[in-house]
Amino acid sequence: MLALWRNRWSRIAVCILLLTLLAWCGLRWWVGRLLIRAEERTAAREWSAARDSLRSYLQYSPRDSKALLMLAEAYIRDNRLNGSDKVNAALEQLARIPDSDHRAAEARLQEGRLYLLLLIQPGRAERAFLKAARLDSTRTETQFLLWKLYDLTNRWDLAEPYVWQLHEQLPPREKAIRLRDWFLSEFSPGTANLELERRLGLLAESEFPDEKSEHRRLEAFVVMEPDWPTGHAILARWIYRQGNLEQAGHELGLAEQLPGGAQDPLVIATRVAICLELGEFDRALQAFHGWPAPHEGYEYWKTAGLIADQVTRDFPQARDYYFQAIQTTAGKSDWLTQHRLVQCLTRLGETDQAAKLRLHSKEVELLMENTAQIQIRRALSNVLSPDTIGRMVNLYQHLGREREVLAWKQLTNGSEEANLVPVTDNLESVGRVKVVPAESK
Repeated sequence: MLALWRNRWSRIAVCILLLTLLAWCGLRWWVGRLLIRAEERTAAREWSAARDSLRSYLQYSPRDSKALLMLAEAYIRDNRLNGSDKVNAALEQLARIPDSDHRAAEARLQEGRLYLLLLIQPGRAERAFLKAARLDSTRTETQFLLWKLYDLTNRWDLAEPYVWQLHEQLPPREKAIRLRDWFLSEFSPGTANLELERRLGLLAESEFPDEKSEHRRLEAFVVMEPDWPTGHAILARWIYRQGNLEQAGHELGLAEQLPGGAQDPLVIATRVAICLELGEFDRALQAFHGWPAPHEGYEYWKTAGLIADQVTRDFPQARDYYFQAIQTTAGKSDWLTQHRLVQCLTRLGETDQAAKLRLHSKEVELLMENTAQIQIRRALSNVLSPDTIGRMVNLYQHLGREREVLAWKQLTNGSEEANLVPVTDNLESVGRVKVVPAESK
């Protein structure tokens, strides 16, 4: 009897197991159908229905990054939803994708697109794009958007590594256009992002960039992202360069009151410049001592040189710092810092080197004059002509910019002309969150 009892319960257990397995398989099939239905509704642009299917699916697979990307897209592309509400809903879904996920680079890229192109918050966009770039250094869209963000925020030199990463992946004709855009980023920033500024609503369709529109753009960044210290510093630096020290100092004070603001390198560099202009040397030195590691780069070396030159009067130290500054990409066209180095060399009795650098700094100054720049911009209307390539090679040779010299020399010396309609690659789907195929890595 015991054997029969055991056998009967064994049969019941097997039946229960089979029923459980069938139920589990049925649930798996039903959940899978939810995702398929969501894909069908997405393809049909039925955004509300797609969201319903995706939300149901994510109750059972909450970590499915493909579904989370799809749900973010279903929010953004539904024109019946309120702008800021749908963007925040999309960002909430993207934030659920951790950096360890194989689609994390796509998620961070799309976060950056939403912050920059729809919320106009370049600080948050920058952090998202930098994460995307670290997770996947091969994405041309990430490189391009970081470049444009740095252009928009008057920090073109920070874009350099992404410009060259992008350059290496482009076909020859597009390389020519991007090299032209790289020139505009540095020497004619008002024309570098004309169409992008219009898409962001920062510039009217019939309006062209000028000092007023630049001021308006930088103010908009502060209004849209008031907790970004660098944004306040960028605006303060612009105001300082217009000669309004009091207003610049006030704007910088707002940055210094924010968390981390007093340790922001651009805040410090701008504070030092204003203090030196006002003769507040002790305050300049105090601000400079707060510069966080790493102690490197154009802004740091230039600021360190100013402190050593004008505050501590340590001319050998100033010479070394200025020399480091003019070795950077931005420093090679900074004739004023070069001239300051000339003065240090003269004080130290290094007259031969001072004389050579004086001639070079004067040459750079002439290259920066409006007349010379207009001629180059006109030549760039035919970016692939031998004459234009020769002009650009000559410019960058005089500046000591060997990477640009090589890049321009490598262009095909043909008669093909580049279309000078402002290039807005990767911006035609502003705010769109793309779905990554399941096999993508």
